[in-house]
Amino acid sequence: MTATATNTPNVSSSNSLTDALRRFGRRMMISRELTALSSIPPHLVDRDVIASRQKALRDEFQAL
Repeated sequence: MTATATNTPNVSSSNSLTDALRRFGRRMMISRELTALSSIPPHLVDRDVIASRQKALRDEFQAL
């Protein structure tokens, strides 16, 4: 009888972990961008542009 390593992840669990980390990282980046967008003074940029970008980011965040 041969011993097998039980703590070695298989390919599918490794890929799912990678995907989960990628989604987490993207969510963090979206959160940071939303925070930055909300702190831009209104006289520096068109509010419609900001609102449009915020909506796109929120939609992407929900899709993750």
